[in-house]
Amino acid sequence: MSLQPTVIIVGAGIGGLASAVALRQAGHKIIVLERYSNKREVGFAVSLSPNANMVLRDLGVDFKSARMVYCTEEVIIQAAPAEQPFQVLWRKSLANLEEEEGAGVPVEIVEGVSAVHFDAAGSITLHNGEMLRADFIVAADGVKSKAHRVIMKDGEERPATLTVSNVRVCMPTKVLMEDKELKEFMELAPHGTSPLFTEYSNLLQNFGFYAVTDNNQPANKQKCNKQTAKQVACDHIKTFHPSLHKMLDYCDEDDMYLWKVADREPLPTYHKDHLIVLGDAAHPMLPTLGSGAGMAIEDAGALGVVMEEVKDVGEVAGRLDLWDRLRRPRASAVQLLSRTVAVEYDLSKETQDMVRQYLSEEELPDFTRACVNRMLFRYDYLGEARRAMQDMTDSAICARIKHFGAAH
Repeated sequence: MSLQPTVIIVGAGIGGLASAVALRQAGHKIIVLERYSNKREVGFAVSLSPNANMVLRDLGVDFKSARMVYCTEEVIIQAAPAEQPFQVLWRKSLANLEEEEGAGVPVEIVEGVSAVHFDAAGSITLHNGEMLRADFIVAADGVKSKAHRVIMKDGEERPATLTVSNVRVCMPTKVLMEDKELKEFMELAPHGTSPLFTEYSNLLQNFGFYAVTDNNQPANKQKCNKQTAKQVACDHIKTFHPSLHKMLDYCDEDDMYLWKVADREPLPTYHKDHLIVLGDAAHPMLPTLGSGAGMAIEDAGALGVVMEEVKDVGEVAGRLDLWDRLRRPRASAVQLLSRTVAVEYDLSKETQDMVRQYLSEEELPDFTRACVNRMLFRYDYLGEARRAMQDMTDSAICARIKHFGAAH
């Protein structure tokens, strides 16, 4: 008979929420802790490639009710267009799924609390001094997470480096269509969608204004930028066409979100005892391949499979170790494959050599964008996780047989 393990997930972003859904379906009792109260949804739409969509389908996300939109073409201002079979997901769709009736105990989401200390034995300490315990902890609290320090043998932090900043802008479609100049941007992309993202059944348009930073400071040591998001966006596009400046004139500060993108050297492990790090807390990456959210969702899907039918708490650490061995090579490779901000995909020889530590030539024959996309999009997370679980089961059976034979 299976247990109902208790899980604390720190962070209600895409990775945390997807993990909550996956673990709920695997029969676990979950509490999600989110630092922010009334977390704003503006700018929280993310692009998802086919490999991530496969996970979401298995988790029961209804693409129509989630109002996901196909991105059949990508148009970048002052850049080159390239077809990408992506879709767009709104973060709240996952939060809503956790509250619906279905298999497992509904997830409890607590806002306005933050974890200040992680213990690999299966506990966290909150900002108010309260300690919470669970059968295992999932740290999905983003790029500034300190949880990985507990996992590292030396206990040292591996700070991420900020490399790109992006101001996300959410605008009503109606505003764009009623302005003659701005309407042209809508006509750049197919089906009346914006150059970047469309949300809410085409009622809202979501734009991103990117700029490469040149300070390369660690994410946890960045000085506070006193500029508003709108001021930052204006700086990003000061050399752009006046029409883009006009777009910002229509936006309120509350409709904008400053997103700082960070990168970090791949971690040697995502797991220790009863603690794992997941998503950006484990593998922050540049937006080049549009795979940050996708990797977090793959993490979640694999975690749900690996943690199915746990019969004893003593199995937890071994299952989490299996998840680490399953996820870390692929996620680390995608981190490295994302390390270019050029319009044309061009990975340095040094970075290519680093990728080969995680992916063989059979898995990734070359470093063209087409080949990288095939490696990303065709990944079968469910098959890989099932095979890993079967291998673990077979190894355990062999060990018991040998032990039985030795005893007799």
